[in-house]
Formats: sequence, C-alpha cells, structure tokens
Amino acid sequence: DIEEMDTWVKKRITDQYNFNCVLELSRYAYAGILDEFDIELLYVYAKLSGDLYRINDDDKLKEYLVGDWHSGIVDNHFVDCYLYESGRYSTYKVTTGYNRGEWEVRDGLFIADGDAEIVYVLSDNLFLYAGVLFARQTSNKY
Repeated sequence: DIEEMDTWVKKRITDQYNFNCVLELSRYAYAGILDEFDIELLYVYAKLSGDLYRINDDDKLKEYLVGDWHSGIVDNHFVDCYLYESGRYSTYKVTTGYNRGEWEVRDGLFIADGDAEIVYVLSDNLFLYAGVLFARQTSNKY
C-alpha cells in the first residue's frame, strides 16, 4: 500500500545517503544519491505524496533549512548553498564564485529571490526544491 511504499522510499534514501557518507564526506553521499536515484522521478513522487514530504510549520521549516547544503555538480565541481538564519543565502560554484540573495519561509513555501516553491523533505539530510536535490554538508573535508 501507499504507506508502505512511502516508508520504504524514505528508508531507502536515508540508508543510501548514510552508506555513502564515508569518512563524513557528505559530497560522496550527495553524489551517491544522484547516481542511485532518478531525481526528477523522485520529485514527481514527492509532489504526488501530499503532505508526507512537507514541513508545513514555517518555524520548523526555517529551522530545518538553515545550514550548509550541497546543491549541484557543475563540471565535476560541487555547488554549495549556505542558508543563514538572517534570511540571507549564498551559493558557491568554483566556476563563477559566490551568488548571494535573500530567502524566507512563508505559508509552507521556501521563497528565494521572489520564487516560491514547496520543499520536499526526504530525510534529515536531504530535500528537494524546484526539482533540485539538496544534501546537508556534514563536513568540509574533500
């Protein structure tokens, strides 16, 4: 049934992240999730699952989001996103440097630079936003 499937998906993703988080290298874990799962399909699945993958309380969602996240790989370099409690963010790409802006949470939506989207929380360390996977950085080691 759907509840069993949802439980299995969440456990499978968490286990895959933890398995690949070797020597606290969350970059490996992030790349492992990208290699193992079709992120676009996972995003559609989360969207169809109603509130199961959502945090609808604005304060709890903001608390969850504050931190350092991997948010992509460009030309074999990781893209990192830093969400600060102050409502500011910065993303870093080796190729272009830092991009900075403002973010907030309102009505269960993550709003950055005027774009509002639902955050789908897959685990304590993984979420999807606008079809992009974000993984919490657990270490700055390379």
